Amino acid sequence: MANYTATITGHGFAESKNTHTPSIKFSLKATYDLDAQQPVDKTFYADLWLSDKAIENTCRTLREIGFNSDNMADLNDSQLMVGTVVEITTEWEDYNDNSYEKVKFMNAAGSYARRGVKPMDSTQAKKLAAKYNSALKNAQKRAPQHQPSPDQYGATQGNSAPAGDDDLPF
Repeated sequence: MANYTATITGHGFAESKNTHTPSIKFSLKATYDLDAQQPVDKTFYADLWLSDKAIENTCRTLREIGFNSDNMADLNDSQLMVGTVVEITTEWEDYNDNSYEKVKFMNAAGSYARRGVKPMDSTQAKKLAAKYNSALKNAQKRAPQHQPSPDQYGATQGNSAPAGDDDLPF
């Protein structure tokens, strides 16, 4: 999966070709690869599905990316959200013997930076910990390994040779 910062360049109602499932289709211009930390210039299309199964997720995503109207018909105005910056997560998909990068998620700008470890509910975490504490107690302990900081010559504590010159005889 890859993560990009993108700008909405258009949107409107659409239907899938095979099943005729309705969606709101977004065209997106990706300008920055958040994983590689470098500019990109890619165009993507994303569907927020309007099926009974997907509607809650679609509505949550719409609110997250800044759609504040209570009338979905406003999304057929292809200019309403143009210029809105979002973040997208893509994955590669094979379709009809071709591979293409497909938008899997669309999120609010800044959500990539807010990712990370989210703690479990404390009650649930205590139950889980109690279940596995005995295994942890039986595991052998060792002192933490700290990375020594290099001195001005690149040497670390216990190694007086400058970094990269380990093979010199003096």
